[in-house]
Parts: sequence; structure tokens; C-alpha cells
Amino acid sequence: MSDTHSSVTPISQAICTTPWQDTPGARRRARFTADWFGVRLVARNNRSIEQLFAQEQARVVVVAQEQPVLYHAESPDTALFFHPGMALQRIRAMENGQVDRLIRVAGIKPGNHVIDATLGMGMDTMVIAHAVGESGRVTAMESSWWLVKLFEFAQGELNPKFPEVQSLLQRVQVIQGNHEQLLCAQAPCSAHVVVFDPMFRRPPDRESSMDTARHWTMAGALSERAVACAKRVAARSVVFKERPSSGEFERFGLLPDKPRARFAYGVWHQHGSRQMDG
Repeated sequence: MSDTHSSVTPISQAICTTPWQDTPGARRRARFTADWFGVRLVARNNRSIEQLFAQEQARVVVVAQEQPVLYHAESPDTALFFHPGMALQRIRAMENGQVDRLIRVAGIKPGNHVIDATLGMGMDTMVIAHAVGESGRVTAMESSWWLVKLFEFAQGELNPKFPEVQSLLQRVQVIQGNHEQLLCAQAPCSAHVVVFDPMFRRPPDRESSMDTARHWTMAGALSERAVACAKRVAARSVVFKERPSSGEFERFGLLPDKPRARFAYGVWHQHGSRQMDG
């Protein structure tokens, strides 16, 4: 597997090992996980994460838990792993009749095809997957190879740790790559809605998994070309999520839905009637 697949830290600088309890079952899972990520397998030998970084000259340590746990040399005390997090609360609220803010502003309906152009940790992706229902589908794009592999592992886990979202994960097709290039390669009107949330560009305002994930992806503002391609692809709307004071809403000629909130949505609506391809 080529190092070019990983957008930040090359896989040649990564290792996989067992949790502290180095049992035969843990070693089998570690072999599977090392193969999944395509990284070198090393024995734990009662070593701490810090010792593994130093002694194995690694930049990434993957611990083969039930869901893989990733550690980065730049932040060895923080772990990155798949967890539905706030998505579960939002989905449960929707099941109880509440209207999710993103789903409302985007106008997402059952049966829709939605492109989440910035997968990240997959929180919005899972909420969107719930909203489109069994007849809908979600295409998620993400430049970080590491985040994609974590999400895909959760999709394929035979004994899911989070059964509430397992069926939702199956509605998501993940594509690894630059969202600008991927969007521009899509056919016109091939999705109902395109969603952008360049979350890792924003400075964190609290300790969160989003902050931890910054080591695994490259942050940057949306390009005008990516937005133009999204407008060509979306038959209904393009949705932006940003800080109201970021200047991004002004740059794209949009009004934030909540100008004084911690984050806001801006929506570009497709004018006129456009039919979905296919």
C-alpha cells in the first residue's frame, strides 16, 4: 500500500500492537488490524504508548481494541477512535419527533442522495444517513486516509460496538480523496444536497474529539472551485457550516442562520427545477 494514501502521516511510520492484555485473542485481532491498516505489527511487551513511539521510531501507534485506537506522536496522551458521539443524541431526538437543525436547513428528505463532502469523524454523516432513510444514500468524501479507515472499520465490524448506528453506516459510501477533485468529477445534478463542514479549519473552543482529529487531517478553507462544482452537482442545495465571524459566509454571499451562535449554517439554493441524474 502506497504512503500516498495517508494525507498527513505516512503508513510507513505507523505500527500496530495489542492492548495491555496480550492474550491469544488480542494477538489475532492485532494481526487483523495491522493488515487492515497495512502497517507493521509489533509485540506490546508491556510497553507504554510513549515507549512504543520512542523504541519503534513510530509516528502513529494503532492499538487493536474492539474498535482501533490511534495515537499520534504529536499528542501521545490523546486517542482517536470511532464513536457516534453527539450523532446518537441527535438521532434519538429525531426519533422523538424533534427536527435536526442541519436536516431542516438543508431540506434533506427520505430517499434523497446527499454528498457529505467533509466526512471528518462522521457525526453529520450518520445524522444525514438517518434522515435519508432506507431508500436514500449518502456519499461521504474525506481526504484523511486514517479517518476513512476508522470509519470503514466501523462499517464492517461483525460484532458492532454501536448497534444503534450500524444500519446507518451501511447507507454511507466513503470515498477517500480531495473533495474538490471528487466533486468536480461528479455528474451534474447527481445529488440532491451537498454539505460542507471544514471543521478542522476552525480553532477549537473546547476539548473534543474534533481537536484530537486535527493531527490526522489537513485543514484549509473551501476553494471557490469546490463550491462551484458542488453547485453543479446539487439539484437542490449546498450547505455550509462555519463560524459566523469567519468571513466565509460573506465570501460566498450567504447569510448565517444564527449570526450569534457558536457555529452557523448558510444555504445556497438551486434556482429553478433541476432533475436528478439517474
